[in-house]
Amino acid sequence: MAFADLSEFFDDALHLPISGVVYDIRSPDHELGLWVTALVSAGLSIEQGIDPTLAGNKDIPQLRFEGDEYDDGSDEAKLYQRLLGDAYAKMRADNVSWPKIKFVAEVTMLWIVAGEPAAERHWNAGGAADPKAIAQAINPPNRAARRRATASTPTGSASTTGRPGSTKAIRSPSTSRKA
Repeated sequence: MAFADLSEFFDDALHLPISGVVYDIRSPDHELGLWVTALVSAGLSIEQGIDPTLAGNKDIPQLRFEGDEYDDGSDEAKLYQRLLGDAYAKMRADNVSWPKIKFVAEVTMLWIVAGEPAAERHWNAGGAADPKAIAQAINPPNRAARRRATASTPTGSASTTGRPGSTKAIRSPSTSRKA
C-alpha cells in the first residue's frame, strides 16, 4: 500500500464565513507557526499563574515584519496581516469591523496551535470559551487526570455500597465501629 499524495485530501487552510463571505486563511509558514505556539503557550502559563520561563517556555523570539505588505501601522495590525494573509486585505476591503478581524485572528491563532476542531468550537461559541477549555484543547489531560477530575468520591475516602436495590447500609471512614 502506497501513501496517497497529501494534497489530495489535506486542506491546510481555514475557511471562515462572515456575513455570507467565506475568507480563506492559508496555513502559516514555519516561523509564524512556531512563534504563535510559543506565544499562546506563554500566555496560558501566565493565565494559570505560572512563570512562562519555568513552564518550559524560553524567550519568545521576535517575529519579523519585513516588506511593504506590513505597513498598517500598529504591531497588532501587522500581526493580523501576517496571520491572515490575503484574507486581511479582503476583510478590510469588505469593511469587516475591527472587532471581527481581531476575533478572526484569535480563532486563527487557536487553529494554528490546537487544530481545526478547537478553533471551530471557539468560533461557534463567539469567543466565549473559558481559558481553561482553551488550555485543555491545546494540552488535553491524560486519562489518569480525567479520571481524577471526574472521581465521585474525594481522595482518601472509601465507602461500601450494596448491590442495586439492596438495603445494605453504606459505611464510610467517618463512621466509627465499636470494638
